[in-house]
Amino acid sequence: MVLVSVESLISLIILGGVTGIIYTLLSEGFSLVYGVAGILNGAYGAIYMVADYIAFLLLRIYGLNTVLALVVSLVAVFFLGIGIQKLVIMRAKTQLEALFITLALAFVLQYLVGFVQCSSLFVSNCQRPPFVPVFIAGSTTIFGVSIPNQYIVADGLSIAIMASMWAVISRSRVGLAIRAVSQDRRASELVGISTTKIMLIVSGFASIMAGTAAVFLASYQTIDPTIGWNVITLAFAIVIIGGLGSLKGTLVASFILAYAQTAVLLFVNTLLSDFISLAVLIAIILVRPEGLFGREIKLGEKLEAG
Repeated sequence: MVLVSVESLISLIILGGVTGIIYTLLSEGFSLVYGVAGILNGAYGAIYMVADYIAFLLLRIYGLNTVLALVVSLVAVFFLGIGIQKLVIMRAKTQLEALFITLALAFVLQYLVGFVQCSSLFVSNCQRPPFVPVFIAGSTTIFGVSIPNQYIVADGLSIAIMASMWAVISRSRVGLAIRAVSQDRRASELVGISTTKIMLIVSGFASIMAGTAAVFLASYQTIDPTIGWNVITLAFAIVIIGGLGSLKGTLVASFILAYAQTAVLLFVNTLLSDFISLAVLIAIILVRPEGLFGREIKLGEKLEAG
């Protein structure tokens, strides 16, 4: 029998909560795109990866002001997300085709960034991966648990972004249009809503959510062109567990996986932290294939023209 101390339980509660907030920000964007556009964006992790490299380029290579570098990074991935939606995803005829095309695009971006990383543009090279320095120094102790201030700021910003998203969706005319498109795209077009514009806005905003998580976590991760696959695996697991297109389900699933991974890290083995996400995913699929708050989907369905 494994005895867990009170201190360890407090660490689990606090660290799991801190991680869960960032996971929610990361995965809500992925879920939002599916809920509105009806597709699984396989390049979502690649957008995260690109944000990491832009932050590295601006902070380490060009020495830009931290705030300016972060803003430029987010603006860049905002337009990248819009470009992927308009030039790639909207050309797909089915959900499955959109998924395959974006997965292929993710590989293209991975190899392109890998090529650039090994070129003379970067001070680092293939053998010495780049890193983003901690740009918010210090830590704060909460009930005996030390949390980096950068994580705390990331959580605060994540909550602000998600609160803004919920406010826009629930209380604005744009949000009303987003809800209308997510429910019935053809009916939305009949009442004068530009579904193309709505999907572009949603894709851009989702990319900002991924980019925000990327630049704040970059200081605590090894950056390489393949990091996006870990991100897309995590986001995919979260939205499947919560239910595709369900923002409430994504919120719940984010904290389920965050606490599960933190528990494994603290009490079992750090090497199994990524495995637990897939284990929980498989368990949920076997018991409830549509997820906790979702509905059954068919990836072969046709996409309605925007």
